[in-house]
Amino acid sequence: MIYSTNDTSFSISIVLSNGQSNSVILYGPAYTITKYPKVYKSGGYMKIVGTYLSFDPNVISFVVNGNNLTLYSGSSTELIFKYGELPTGSVSSMFTQGGIAKDQVLVVSSIPQCTGLSPYNGICLDGVSVCLNAWTGPTCQSLSANFTQPSWGPNPNISTQNYINSDFNLDTLPVRYSKYLVGIQELNNLNLVLRYFEFSNWIYTNISSTKTIYYIEGFQTENPTSNISVIVEYYPSPTSKYIQSTLSYIVQVNGYTLNSTTNHLGLVYGSNFETSQTVGICSSSNIQILQSDKSFYYSQLKLNYVSLYNRFSMKYISGGIEFNGASFSHDALQQTAYSIVEIAISLFPQNVNSFEYNFDFNVLYNIDSASGDSNKICIPKPPVIVPCKGTPECGGSDHGLCKSGKCECILPWAGEMCDSVRGPIPDPEPNPTQPSINSTTDDQVQLHISIVSIRELDYNGNEIRNVPLGNWTLKQSKTDQKQTYFYQTSLFDGNSEVKVTIDYFYKDTVVSFANQNSTKLAGSIKCSANITTWPFTLKTNQLQILFASSIKDQNESSESCSYKSIEYNQQDGVENVFIQINDKTFSIKFSELSVVDGVVRVIKNQVVPNTIQDTNTETSSLIGVNTPYHNYYAVLDPDFNLLVSYVSPDEKEGSICSSNSKYASGLTKAQLAGIIAASSFAVEFHRWSEIPRTTKKNKISFRKTHIKKKSNHNIKSQYLKMKIYILILIFFCILCSNAQITISLWSPGKIFSTITGNGFNSNSSALVKVGGIVAPVQSATDTEIILNFDGRKYVMNDTSFSIIIDIGIYALSQVFSGPPYQITTFPPIYTQGGYVKLIGNYLSFDPSLISFSINGQVTTLYSGTSTYLIFLYSATPAGYVTSNFIQNGVYKSQTLSVLDQVPCGGISSAFAICVNGNLICLDQRTGPLCESISANFTQSTWSNTLPTINSTVVTSNFNGNQLPVKYTLIPTSISEWTLESVLVRTYNLNSLVWTVSPINALANYYLNSDFQGPGSPSSIGILLTYTAVDADATYGTTPVNLQQATMTTTITINNYSYLNTSNYIVIQFTTTFDSPGSTNICGSVLYGELPTSVDTFQYSQQQFNYVSLFSRFFKKFLNKDSVESGLSFINQEHDPTTPNTIKKYTNIYFPPNTTILTYFMDSIILYNWVSASTAASAVCKNESIPTPPVNVPCKGTPECGGSDHGQCVSGKCECVSPWTGETCDSVRGPIPEPEPNPTQPTINSTDDKIQLHISIVSIRELGFNGNEIRNVPIGNWTLTQSKSVEKISYIYETSLFSNSCKILVNVDYFYKDTVVSFANQNSTKLAGSIKYSANITTWPFTLKTNQLQVLFASSIKDQDESSESCSYKSIEYNQQDGVENVFIQVNDRTFTTKFSNLSVVDGVVRLIKNQLLPNFINDSNTQSNVLVGVNTPYHNYYVLIDPDFNLLVSYVSPDEKEGSICGTSSSKSKLTKAQIAGIIVGSVVAFLCIVIILVYFLTKSLTFKILLHKTKILKMPNK
Repeated sequence: MIYSTNDTSFSISIVLSNGQSNSVILYGPAYTITKYPKVYKSGGYMKIVGTYLSFDPNVISFVVNGNNLTLYSGSSTELIFKYGELPTGSVSSMFTQGGIAKDQVLVVSSIPQCTGLSPYNGICLDGVSVCLNAWTGPTCQSLSANFTQPSWGPNPNISTQNYINSDFNLDTLPVRYSKYLVGIQELNNLNLVLRYFEFSNWIYTNISSTKTIYYIEGFQTENPTSNISVIVEYYPSPTSKYIQSTLSYIVQVNGYTLNSTTNHLGLVYGSNFETSQTVGICSSSNIQILQSDKSFYYSQLKLNYVSLYNRFSMKYISGGIEFNGASFSHDALQQTAYSIVEIAISLFPQNVNSFEYNFDFNVLYNIDSASGDSNKICIPKPPVIVPCKGTPECGGSDHGLCKSGKCECILPWAGEMCDSVRGPIPDPEPNPTQPSINSTTDDQVQLHISIVSIRELDYNGNEIRNVPLGNWTLKQSKTDQKQTYFYQTSLFDGNSEVKVTIDYFYKDTVVSFANQNSTKLAGSIKCSANITTWPFTLKTNQLQILFASSIKDQNESSESCSYKSIEYNQQDGVENVFIQINDKTFSIKFSELSVVDGVVRVIKNQVVPNTIQDTNTETSSLIGVNTPYHNYYAVLDPDFNLLVSYVSPDEKEGSICSSNSKYASGLTKAQLAGIIAASSFAVEFHRWSEIPRTTKKNKISFRKTHIKKKSNHNIKSQYLKMKIYILILIFFCILCSNAQITISLWSPGKIFSTITGNGFNSNSSALVKVGGIVAPVQSATDTEIILNFDGRKYVMNDTSFSIIIDIGIYALSQVFSGPPYQITTFPPIYTQGGYVKLIGNYLSFDPSLISFSINGQVTTLYSGTSTYLIFLYSATPAGYVTSNFIQNGVYKSQTLSVLDQVPCGGISSAFAICVNGNLICLDQRTGPLCESISANFTQSTWSNTLPTINSTVVTSNFNGNQLPVKYTLIPTSISEWTLESVLVRTYNLNSLVWTVSPINALANYYLNSDFQGPGSPSSIGILLTYTAVDADATYGTTPVNLQQATMTTTITINNYSYLNTSNYIVIQFTTTFDSPGSTNICGSVLYGELPTSVDTFQYSQQQFNYVSLFSRFFKKFLNKDSVESGLSFINQEHDPTTPNTIKKYTNIYFPPNTTILTYFMDSIILYNWVSASTAASAVCKNESIPTPPVNVPCKGTPECGGSDHGQCVSGKCECVSPWTGETCDSVRGPIPEPEPNPTQPTINSTDDKIQLHISIVSIRELGFNGNEIRNVPIGNWTLTQSKSVEKISYIYETSLFSNSCKILVNVDYFYKDTVVSFANQNSTKLAGSIKYSANITTWPFTLKTNQLQVLFASSIKDQDESSESCSYKSIEYNQQDGVENVFIQVNDRTFTTKFSNLSVVDGVVRLIKNQLLPNFINDSNTQSNVLVGVNTPYHNYYVLIDPDFNLLVSYVSPDEKEGSICGTSSSKSKLTKAQIAGIIVGSVVAFLCIVIILVYFLTKSLTFKILLHKTKILKMPNK
C-alpha cells in the first residue's frame, strides 16, 4: 500500500526460474525538495523533506562532496541518508530522481552534535539524537525499568510507598520515588519571588484506572476566579510520544492576576529518589537540554544504574496557541549518596497569566553507573579484611604479598597462594565438531576446555531458554606467534551467529581486548566468543555462555590428590579459577569486561552447578559468563594457563585425596602448625593475677602476665625444630616483660600530660611521640615522665592516635583507637597538583596511622583535625582517578574528578596554599592575596552617642615606611526601594537617637527602638566589637577567623514595616581611610569577591603605601528564623581617590519583604608587603625630586674580563664558560676534600696555600620587622658519615627545646658532577664542590608572625700569613635586595658561596631573603670572612635551606680590585689597575685640554694668522 504512483516512483523487477528477468520503473508526479538539512563536520544522518519523493535506491541517488550517500530510510515526503565526515564551510550536493537532478550547496557546521550518543543505540539525525529500538534517555543508553503503575490519591503527588527492587547490570537496588506539585510563584524581572501560592485542597475525578484529573478553584486567594487543573496519566505500553511506564502531567493555569505586566509565573515541583541501601551506592544528578528532542529540558537523578528521568517542555499553550519560551532550572538540590531531593521550577515569559504545560517522568535502567559521573557522591562498600591463603601467607614475603584477601605474587611466582610457577600448556588437540580443546602433559595429566551452551536469562537471572550448540565448522591458521582454531555456527535459522576463536601462543604476545592490553605467555590459551544479533525475547534479558574446564590424572592413581579454588572480584563475580591435580594447576582468568555493540561493559561471571563430581583424580568447573542485551554483537575473552605448583593439593584446605594417598595424613600443614602452636603456647593467661586489672576512664594499663606451660603433645619429628624455636621465643618474651607501664590519657583542658610506670631511670632524654609529634619531656623520674605538651586535641572519643615511648633500653608503642571514621566529602582535585581537604568524622591526624594515595601516588599529610585532613598531592592527569584512604588498616576507595583548570584564580603567593580551589592564608597572613598581616592597632574609643568607629591618628611603621593614618567605620543608612529601583525612603542612622549599653571593654551595643517613627514596632540594634586576640567565631553557622585587632559590626533589624511587601531594603556602610598631611604617598582602592572566601565574603581594601583598611562583607544574613539566607547582591563604589583620603560606600541589598534580619561585616588595619603604588588604581603624591635610574657598570678591567670572558647585563657579569666569578676572571677549581669537625657542622679544607672554612653559627628568631627575639646557640651535635662513588656526606644532628625541635645538617662533598634537586629545581653540583642542606623541624615560635634566621659563616685564609698577600670581598644582591653570591678571595683563590632565594617550608616552595650581617672577625690581607643570615618564614613542621660553595682560581689578583686589602710589605703596586687607568685617563684628558686652549687662542691672534698665511704661500707650487 505504500507504493502508489500517486505519490512516489519505484521499480519492479521480475526474475523467472529459467533465468529470464525484466524490470520497469513506474514514475509518479514530478518531485520537489522543500527543505535541505544543515550538515555537520563529524558526519551523521541527514533528512531531505519534499513531495513525491522516491525511496527506491534504484530510482534515486544523492551525492554530497563527491560521495554517493547510502539511503537509510524514507517515505514519499522525507528521505534519510547516512554521510561521513565533511570539511567545515560549504559543500556541493546533487540529488537525482528518475534522471532529474537538483543541486544545492550545503552548509557544514563544526559544532559537535549529539554528545555522548551511543552509536549502537541511536543515530544523530540533523544534529538531533534519535534513539533506536527501545533505547531512551539523554544519550540513548537507557531502557525503561518497566515499573508498575504507582498509586495516587486525593492530590497529584505520586509516590511508591514501598521500595521496589531494581536489578540491572548485576546490581540489585531497592529504590522508591515521589513526584509532587508544590505551588506557583510570581517573580519580577530580576527573578526575585514576590508572591507564592502553595497548592492544597484538590478536587479530583478518576477518568480511568490510569488517568485522573485534579482541580483547584481560586488558588490565588485575592482572585477567586483563578484555577488550576492537573491531568495525571500512566502509560503501561509505549506510544508514539511516550515509552512504556511513563507518567505524564498536563498542568493548566487560568486567570492568574499579576501585580505587574513585567512579572512572570513559575511552576514549582519536587522529586525525591532514594534507596534503603547505604553502602556500595553512588548518586548523581544532571540537568541539560535534551539532545533527542531539543524542545525539552531534562533532569536525571541517578542511583547506581537506575534513574528518575524527568522531561520538562520548553513549549506551552496560551490562548489555544503553542509558544516556545518556557525555561527550567533547579531551585534547590539536596544530594547524598543514597538520596536526591530536587526542587525544580519552570518559568514562563512575562505577562503570561494562563497557560497549559506538560512534563513527564519515568524510571530508567542506565548502561553507565552514577559512579562514573563527574558530580557523583559515593559511599563505597566497607572493605572486608580477609586473610590470604597459604602457610605462610602467599608463600612468604619473597613469594607474594597479601592485599585485600588476595595474593599479589612476585615473579616468577604465580597462583592462588604464590606457590606455583608458570609452565606451558602442551600443544592442544582441537575437536573438529565443537569448540573443545584437550591437552595432555608428559605425566598424563589432561586439560580440557569447551563451550557447553548459551542460556538466555531474564534480568533477575531466571532461565528463559537453554540453547545447545551444534553444526560447528572448524578452520585453522598458524603463524610463528600462535596457532588459531576458528569455530563458527549459526542459530535461529541463520539469524544469529556464534564465533569462537581459540588461540594457542608459541611466543609471548601482547593482545588487546576491551581497550586494555595484556601479554599472553607462550604456552597459554585464549578463548574469544562473539555472539551476533541474538533474538532476545525481552530487551531486559541477558545471555549466559557456559564454559567448562577440567584437569584429570589419566593414570587415575590412588595416590593422586585434587584441589579447587575460586577467586571473586569486588562485584562478587568469578575472576580466577584454580583446579589442581598433584603438582599441576589449570588456571582460568575470567575478565569482568565485555564488548557489547562496540561499548566496553562490565559483566559478571558466576559458578554454575556442575553435574560432574570432583574426585582425587579429576576436578572441573562450570562458569557462566553473563553479558547484557545487545543489538548487534557481544564479545568475551577468558584466558587459560598451566601452573606447576610447589605445594601439593593435600597441603591445602578442601583438597580431595584417596585413603591410599601418600599424602593422606588427614591433616594439612596448616592444621599441623596449629597443633604445634597450641602445644607450645597452651598457657593460662592469669591476666592481672598479681595486681588486679584497673579499669578507669582514660586509663590503659599494661601488666606482666603469669604464664604456665602445659604438657606437650606428640607431633611429627619434622616439626620439633619449630617447637624449640617457639619455646626460646617465649622464654625471651618472659625475660623482656619486666616492666609495667601505665599511660594516663589527659582530659581536654589539661596542659601537662603525665606518663607513669617503672624503669624510666630518671631519663629526661626519653623520646616521646604523641600522634607522630615529639612531645617535649619536662622532667622524668623512675616512675614518671611529665610532658610539656598540650594534649587537648588528642581525645579518645574523637580520634585515633599513637603514643611511642623510647627510653633507650626498650620502647613502647600503643595505638588508641577512636570510633570508626567516616569521610563525608571527597572533593575534586586539579591537574597541576596542590592541596586537597577531606572532611569527615573521627579522623586520625597521626601520620603513622593514615595514608592517602591518589592515582597510585602517596600524598603528604599537611595538617588535620578529627574532622578534616589536608594532603599535598602531585600533578595528576585530567579525567578520573582512584584514591585510597587508609586509617588503622581500614580503607575507603573513591574515584576523584581531576579538573583541568587553574584553581584559586591562578593566584600564587608565598604565604598561601590553594586547598580544594580556595586560597588559604598561612603564617597569620591575611588580605585578598594573603600578602598582609594585622597591624595590631589598639582599640579605638567607642562613641557614646553613635554606632561609629573613629580612630585617632596612628603612625604606622612597616617596610621602613612611617605613615600617619586614621579611619572611620559608619553604618550610614537604611533605604527602602521598589522592585523598579525607585527610592521610597531613607533612614539616616547618624540622625537617630541611640541607647548605648557597654557590654564589656571590648563591645558596645547601640539600640534604637522606633527608628521608623514613634510607636512603630521596628527596632535596630548595632553591636560593635574589638577582637583583642586571634579568635574563631561564627557568622550565623559559618565559621570565620577573626585576627587580632579586628573590628566587627553586627546589625539586627526587627519588624521592619514596608510601604509595599514587594519592596526591599538596602543597608549602606561608609568606610573612610585618611593619611593626613602625608606627602610621599600613594593611595589605591580594590574590592570584589574575596579569593580566600569566594562563597562567603566580598572585600574592600583601601590602602596608603604599605598600610590598608581591609573590610569583609558577609554574603549572607540571618532571617527571621535565624537561618542563613542569601543576599540579593552587594554593590561597592567609592569617591575619586586622593593621595590622602579614600572614601568608599558598600550597599547591602536584601530580598523583598525581609522584615527581620541580622547582618555581619568586619574591618582591620593591615600591613601589606606590596605597596599601593603598584595598583592600577593608584593615585600618588611625591614632592621629592625622583632619582633618575642609574645604569650600573659591571666590575672588571675590561668589564667582565672582555667580550670573550663575559658580558655585562644589568650591572652583573654573565660569564662565558669556562670563565666564572664576579668579573669572569676565574675558572673553577676543586675544593680539597674537607675535614669534618666531629662536634659541630663545621668544615675545613686545606691545600698548600689556603684554608677554607664553613660553619653554622646559631639560629635567631626574629619578629616580622627583623628585630631579634632570641639567639639560640647550637651544640651537642652527633656526626655520621656515608660515602658513595658520587659523594661523601657528613650528617650532623642535634635537638633543641627538650628534644621538641631537631636540626639536621647535611654536608655533601662531590667526587663527580651530580644533578641534585631542591625546591623543584634541578642543578648540577660540580666535582670538588660542597653543598650544605639544613633542615629545622618544629621550631617553637613565640609568635606565628615570627621568622628564623640561620647564620652561615665562611672564610678563606692564607696559611703562610704572608705579608705580601692580598684579600678581597664582594657581595652580589638579587632584585629583592637579598644576598645572592658571596666572593671572598686571598691571592689567586676565590671562595664563592651561592645563596638560593628559595626554601621548602612544610613541603611548599617559599621565597626567602638572605642578608649580610656584621661580623666580629675583621678582614686582613691574609684572611677574608663573611656572615650571612638566611631568613625563613614561620613553619609548622619543617623548613629546608640549601646553599652551595665552590673554589675558583682567579687570574686577576686582589690588588687589582677596588676595596682589596694588601700587606704593607707587598711588592705589588699600591695602586690597582683601575686606579692606574684613572691616572692615565686623567693625564691624557689634561693634556688634550691644554692643546685645545692653546689652539683656540692662537687662532684668535693676528700674528699667528699672518704666519699661517705665509706658510701656505711658501707651500704653493710654481706655475
